[in-house]
Formats: sequence, C-alpha cells, structure tokens
Amino acid sequence: MFHKTFCVFTLLFLTAIICVKGCDTLPVRPTQEKDGRCYGVTDGLFRHRWWNYYERALSFAEGGFLEEAELDLEKAIRLRKDDKWRARTYGMHFVNYFPHCELGVIRYKEKDWNAAVKELETSLKTAKNAKAEFWLDLARKALIEKTQSDKEQPEIIIDSPQQPFLTKDFSVVIRGTAKDDQFVRHVTVNGKKIRVDVSDKKIPFRLEVPVSPGENRIPVVAADLTGKLSQTEVVVIHVDRTGPTVSIDAISDYAPIAKRAFAVKGYAFDASGVAEVIINGRKMRYDGSEEIQFHRTLHLGPEEKQLVIEARDRPGNVTLATVNLSEMVNGRERENLLAENTVSEKSVLSDRPGMLAYSDSSEEIPPEISLHNTDEERITYLDYAVIDGKVTGNIKYLRINGKNLLGTPRRGCYFNHLVQLKKDENIINTIYIEAISSSGYSDDKKIKVRWRKPNALRLRSRLRIAVRDFEASESEKEKLTTKFEEYLVRAMSIHKRFFDPQSLKVKSDELDEGAVQKKAGDKNFDCILFSEITESNNSVHIFARLKDTENGSPIVENVDVFDNEMDSIERLVLLTEVMSYKLTDELPVVKGTVEKVERTYITVDIGKEEKVREGMRLLVYELDPRDETLGQAEIESVEEKKSDADLLDKKPDKEIKKGDHVITR
Repeated sequence: MFHKTFCVFTLLFLTAIICVKGCDTLPVRPTQEKDGRCYGVTDGLFRHRWWNYYERALSFAEGGFLEEAELDLEKAIRLRKDDKWRARTYGMHFVNYFPHCELGVIRYKEKDWNAAVKELETSLKTAKNAKAEFWLDLARKALIEKTQSDKEQPEIIIDSPQQPFLTKDFSVVIRGTAKDDQFVRHVTVNGKKIRVDVSDKKIPFRLEVPVSPGENRIPVVAADLTGKLSQTEVVVIHVDRTGPTVSIDAISDYAPIAKRAFAVKGYAFDASGVAEVIINGRKMRYDGSEEIQFHRTLHLGPEEKQLVIEARDRPGNVTLATVNLSEMVNGRERENLLAENTVSEKSVLSDRPGMLAYSDSSEEIPPEISLHNTDEERITYLDYAVIDGKVTGNIKYLRINGKNLLGTPRRGCYFNHLVQLKKDENIINTIYIEAISSSGYSDDKKIKVRWRKPNALRLRSRLRIAVRDFEASESEKEKLTTKFEEYLVRAMSIHKRFFDPQSLKVKSDELDEGAVQKKAGDKNFDCILFSEITESNNSVHIFARLKDTENGSPIVENVDVFDNEMDSIERLVLLTEVMSYKLTDELPVVKGTVEKVERTYITVDIGKEEKVREGMRLLVYELDPRDETLGQAEIESVEEKKSDADLLDKKPDKEIKKGDHVITR
C-alpha cells in the first residue's frame, strides 16, 4: 500500500514539474493573426522574463491588439518598474525598455487622456525619449481641448539682463522663463527657436545673442500647446564701445619743484555717461553725467615720471591720456597733450579718439596722420581691426571709412578706432583714414586688411565622425529607413558641427561594437555614431549613441528622434535634420579662455551653462598676434560657470598661460 501511494505521489510530482517546465516554452496567451501575419510573437523561447512580456506586448500593439498588449506591459512593469535606456536582459544583451511609454500610447488610442498623460510622464521621469515626448504633447493637448482649460496666453519673464541694459560687449546672454496656465511648447529668441523637446508649465531659456553698437531690440515670444502666442517681449540692449573723450585744458607746475605739485584741469565727455576719472591712481567718481569737469592737485613722488589720466564710462570703456612730466615747463600750460584710447583683444574698450588740449592759436597747421602700425597691408585673426595713431596740426574732421570721429575742431589728437571686418578670406578689407582742416588742408592713409580664420576655429579642427551604416539586403533596399544614415551624413555636412562626416559601411552580421569602433579608429575617425531603428507600422523611432573611437567612452549617450507617419523621403530627411540638430545641441562648439594653469591641469571659464560636459575635448590656442595651437585638453569636472581639464598633448616648447583661448572640438 505504501509503495503504491509513493508511486502515485511521485507520478503527480513529476507531472507538475513537466507542466511548469512546459510553461517556459509555451506562451501564456495565444498569438493573434491579422492580414496573414501573426502578432504576439517573440524571438526565441518565452521564459516569463520582463523582456519577454515587453517584446510580446510590442508585437501585439503593432497588430492593433491593444488589450493583449496592455496586459503584457502591465506584467512587464510588475517585473521591472522603470523605463530605461539599454536595460540589460542577460549577458551582454541590452534592450531599450519603455513600458510606461508604450502603455501611455495605448491609453491615448483608447482616448483615456488622463491615464495616457500619467504613463507618459512616468516614462520621461526615468528615460527621456522622443516617442514619449511626442505622445505626451498629443495627450495633453487632447485633454486641454476636452476640458477647455486653456484660458490664458503664455507669459515671458526676462531674468537677465535687467532693463535698461548698457554694455560694451559683443554678445549678450538672454535668460528668462516662458510660462503658461497649461503648457508652453515653443520659445523663440531673436528669431531663433530654443530647443524644447516636450511641453511644460515653465520653460527656462538661455541664448547668447550678438549685438552691435547702438540700440539692439531682441524679441522673445512663446507659444503654448493649443497655439496661443504670448505678447512679444522686447529686450533692449544699448551697446557703446566708445571710450570717453578726454580734453586736458591745463597742467600747471605752480609749486616749488621739490614738492612736485601739479594742478590738472580738464573735462571728459561720453554719451553713455562718465563713471570715473583716475589720475595717477587717485579716483574721482561721478554720477554718470554726459560731461564732467575735473580739477585735481597732485603731490607726486619722485618715482612718478608721468601723469596718467584714465576716464571710464558706465559700460566700462576706457580712454587713457599720458603726459611726460620731464617735458613740463614750470608755471606754463601744456598744449597738444596725448589722450589715447586703450583696446583689449577680447573687448574693444574704445573706438572714439582721445583729444589733445585744444589751442586757440590762429596759425593753421596742415594735418598729418601717423599710424602706430605703419604696415599698409595686414593680416589678422581677429574679427576686427584696431586703427590707432595720431594726427598733428589743425583738424576739423577725422574720418575712418566715412565716419567722423571728432565733435569739435582740435589741434592734434590721438585716436584708436575699431573697424569690423568682413569674415571672408577671399576679400580684402580696405580702411580709409582722412584728416581735414578748416581751411581744406588734408592728409589720408589707406590700409588693406585680410582676415584669416584661426586654425582652431576651422572645420577640420572639429571631431571627425563616422556613422555606422549596415549594408541593406535586397529585400530591405526599398525601405525608407535604410537611407537614414546616408541622409544623416548629408545633414551633418550641412550643419558643419563635425568634420568630414562619413558612412562607415559594415556587414549586417558585424554586431560587435568594439570591432566597428576599432575599424573607425583605424580610418582616423575621432568618434562613431551607433544608431538603432525601430519601426512599427508607419512610425519610426531612431536611437543614437556617440562613442570615442580611441577608448570607447560615451561622448553622447542617448539621442533619439521619432515620427509617427514615416511615409515619404521628405519626412525622413526632416528626421535626419532633427537628429543632426540634437547632436549639435548636445555637443556644442563653445569658446572660452584659460583662467588658471596648474601643472597638467587648466581651469577654463565655460561650464554647465554652456552645455559643457565631462569627456569633451578642447583645443588650446593663441589668437593674436599669431595663430597657433598649443595643445589639447579633456574636461574632467564641470561646474556651472567653469571647468577643469586635463592637458593631453601640450607642445613641450609652448607655454599655456592665463588668457589663452580654448574651443571644444
């Protein structure tokens, strides 16, 4: 009896084991057939892992079997909760896992807008992806239209610069926020669209805008999901790159010579307002009036051989006047004193002439122009030319390229003027300087300046990129998406962010990324783009990763584009342009300067605010007077406004110093 009972229990146990084992190879739910095709299928055995349910759900969804897909997605989420890029399945196998995104799409198709929004927002919290962003905007818009909840137009708030804004800089960063009672979708600053991947209640924006002398009006506008436009907010920027006009009326040595006491009288004029005058380090502050008079008695030490008069306007432009005291005559006013504008390479301080003390002498002396740089033909790597020198004699007009630099007639002056150059290496910029007296006497000079683009700024100095391109089989050649890599290379060539983008053809079975990466490195590519295309009906979701060919480290980890109606070559071209734009935005070309040098590290003045990231490569270079690359560096750590970089291949005979230039490769 015992033996019989034992046999029965053993048989039941073995039967149970066989049944359980059989569940690993048989789907819980039968496949569905539609138009001669099976849906609800997986590649390989169905072992009840999260990736099995996810794969089968995608198959069901593609066939329109939403209820079955929904059940599998919910099961996958119970087994693995969060959406994730390149989630590991087993071994070295990965899959882009977006169950909340896919469930949100199903909810949208079922017109359950609230549930769709919830699932799609959940997806984006852990795995930002273009498909979830696309469907989330649709779901939010549908919900708004259903509830008629969009009552207000968007609003623009400018955080900086504060109005009114006065500057001497060549560009200004516009920062602000666009907000809406529902969702902002687009923001445009100065006609340029800010990258906004998905709608939000508040969209912060930042854009560096070039500005010119005078008034600059920069419009900012936003649009919400339903198409309502904000009122156009205009940021007004006043640009003044002209230093104050300085006239020295008299310098009197009225005290005994041993005391070295001097009385200095003069005035300074600036349309933007004079902020301060400094005479040999002694400061006099002013309230920003256009014209001020100064009178200062100085007791100078024996080591002070010159009077140095520095006038600064409110934007920070500086005019400098210097007088050699050894030429002073006791008790006599000096005429024709030098008043010289100073100019830095990065930011021109002044382009208005400094004035010598005006003489009431009735004797007419013909003007004569003397330039500090006597070369009549020049080459520069700057975007502008600085024309400086002096004019002796009586002057009524001093013109550079037709612009008069004098307000009233003067007896001699020193000048320093900025001329913006055309950035075209095939043309010569001609600069005319002309001085004319009241009686019609004149003198003139002609300078020819050829602009040269610095090597570090040339396209060949950017990263050289390869795009992995699988060879299509005969049956696949008619598919639109097989041309994605080809058109992406074209788009990147047009955008000119990367140097010499090329398709790297590989066989369909060359799946080892390390081998493909090495192949690209052997062909002297700096980086390689790996893309993956997922198609379902007419929709296409394309993922891309950019890797360093030297060490395989990720440069840009996850960039993707999505289109729900891929039905023409025009839409494919548009998709490649969006991908190229996103890559350019993720890896921008940023210029900066070296702030500190410490052994093999440098600190630069660019950081997170400019989208600098760890691993970015920098070129370190000189710009003026010569153009020379000093070495390369790699970003090691990034803060909001600065970064530290490790010097990689510094030239042994070249010194990297504070103030040198850097640019991302």
